[in-house]
Amino acid sequence: MSGRLSPGTLRVARSVARTLFDPGSGTRVPEERLEWVSTELGDYATKAGPRTSTGLRFIFLGLQLLPLFVIGKLSLFTSLEFDDQLRYLRKVELSRLLAPLLATAKIVLSIVYFEHPDVFAEAGVNPTCMLPSNNEPIAWKQPTEVAR
Repeated sequence: MSGRLSPGTLRVARSVARTLFDPGSGTRVPEERLEWVSTELGDYATKAGPRTSTGLRFIFLGLQLLPLFVIGKLSLFTSLEFDDQLRYLRKVELSRLLAPLLATAKIVLSIVYFEHPDVFAEAGVNPTCMLPSNNEPIAWKQPTEVAR
């Protein structure tokens, strides 16, 4: 089995990302960013290999199929209204059995989502602050012996 994620898996991941990263301000995550996340996640899974991509497929399949058992709605996750998606993910997060599914999805989606350059700007992070003032690469120095 290849390391590629299917369009269906990426659609579920995109919906989960839309819900997870909603700023709560009434303005949703921009569609262009969600498309970028979907593309990057697909690329990540391909490079990570078949075991990782298979794991991601099962995680997102589980999240897609479980709303009936978690919130009592006979619906796929991607078909739920935003408020029901949010309520569902909150309940999954509180479940001892299902929380690892969501935790893993959060980790992988966060790795991808927070690489987007607009996210840094929105969070007020200036990534250049991590560079030396002269923009020279950081040279790792050997620890010096402490004088006694």
